[in-house]
Amino acid sequence: MTLLLFTPQLIHAQEILITKSPTMNKLILDGKWTHKNEWKESAHKQFSFGEKESIHLRTAHSDNFIYFLFDYVTDTKIDTNMDRAVICLEPNDEKKMSSTQNDYCFMIIMNGKQTHVLQGGSNNAISGNFKKVNLDGFIGIGSTSDKADRYSKTPHASYEFKIPTDIVGRSSVYGFYFYVYDYSSDQIFSWPGGKSTNNFSIPPPNSWGTLISPDKTLPEFSFSIIFPILFSLLAGFFVLTKSKFINIRTY
Repeated sequence: MTLLLFTPQLIHAQEILITKSPTMNKLILDGKWTHKNEWKESAHKQFSFGEKESIHLRTAHSDNFIYFLFDYVTDTKIDTNMDRAVICLEPNDEKKMSSTQNDYCFMIIMNGKQTHVLQGGSNNAISGNFKKVNLDGFIGIGSTSDKADRYSKTPHASYEFKIPTDIVGRSSVYGFYFYVYDYSSDQIFSWPGGKSTNNFSIPPPNSWGTLISPDKTLPEFSFSIIFPILFSLLAGFFVLTKSKFINIRTY
């Protein structure tokens, strides 16, 4: 039972983690740290791109949504309608050679009035085989984080994502890719990838990293799943024990 529940998380222990957070339903989606405790109950990972560029990523999930915060502390020049952030998810982290219709990317434009959802499986190789689609439920805002921010009080770019699992599916592991674009330097900072010149093409899923729910709370284990597993294990243990008992009596 221990191997069944915990082996997968050990395999992916070095990847980006996401945690279940009961406070996400109180999140104020305004594109920044609204108060100092807002993203406190979430997983954290910092990305450094050279000596000058630093991005803090916060990840959490609650009910039917996955939440992300990009805290781009070193981008202190806010370029409205030009700066942007993109997150891509592949259910079950299958590392496919090319995108399919199950793969989605979500784009936020700084201070923009619209967000964009991109779906894989397109024939447009220029965009990395992704195309814009009209889907409801995704909320994303790019704004300026400042005095309430945990990592820097200096005004800087930040982005908040609220992604429905109805779009990307519920999985304990996803293929994961992101990039942020800084218009003032005309540079893209991506993971996996690093720093590069302006190129908005999305790489294929087999080059993406991994996002994992280590405690398997995404999706949650329900009793309808756990009970048959426990019953099978106990039944097997009973049969094995009874068999050994009969052999001993016969001897």
